[in-house]
Formats: sequence, C-alpha cells, structure tokens
Amino acid sequence: MYHSGRFGLEEDDPARRVQFCRFLLNTDAEDANFLTRILWTDESKFSRESIANFHNLHYWTEENPRLPRQTSFQRKFSVNMWMGVIGNNLIGPHFLPDNLNGAAYADFLNNHLAP
Repeated sequence: MYHSGRFGLEEDDPARRVQFCRFLLNTDAEDANFLTRILWTDESKFSRESIANFHNLHYWTEENPRLPRQTSFQRKFSVNMWMGVIGNNLIGPHFLPDNLNGAAYADFLNNHLAP
C-alpha cells in the first residue's frame, strides 16, 4: 500500500481499508490459521507528560473540551516500549532505547526479539 508520508487521513483511505479488510476475511476463510500467523505490533513512547505515538493517534469528537492538564514537572522521564500479539500470545513488553532510530529498531528486531 502506498503512503504519502503525510499525517492524517487521505481521501482514498476508507476504500483501501475496506479492500484490506476484505483481503483478510477472504484469506482467513480459505486458511483458518492465517490470522494466527501474523505478528501484530506497535511501539510507543510514554512520558510523564503524554503518550507520543502520533502515527496511530486520531481524535474523533463533535466538540473539543480543551481540558487543562499539567505539562511541566520537576522530574522528567520517558520510555519507548514495544509489544506484539501473535495468535493468542502477547510478546513483550520490550523496552527500546530513548533515541530510537532505524538502526536501533532493526537491531532490536534482529538480535533481541525471540524467534
């Protein structure tokens, strides 16, 4: 699937998502174990101020309450965490380096994630 690199929903996203769902349903109907062999993963950075995982973050609301929240603390911390699901099994959590980049993520996948 093509992704333009822009954030937010694209005009053709709903049609592509329906197409992908149909593919999954049809393939699962042909092979009942298909979905159990997919490793579903996500990673996120957690800090005292927020959760920073903006690629999957969407807000759907009719009104914006703009609730105040504390954003300044004396002690700051953050942690990058990865988890996965395959079949009925949870994998992780695994804690990743603070400065996560492509090389560090590839090292994690190749050398630290169990086969």
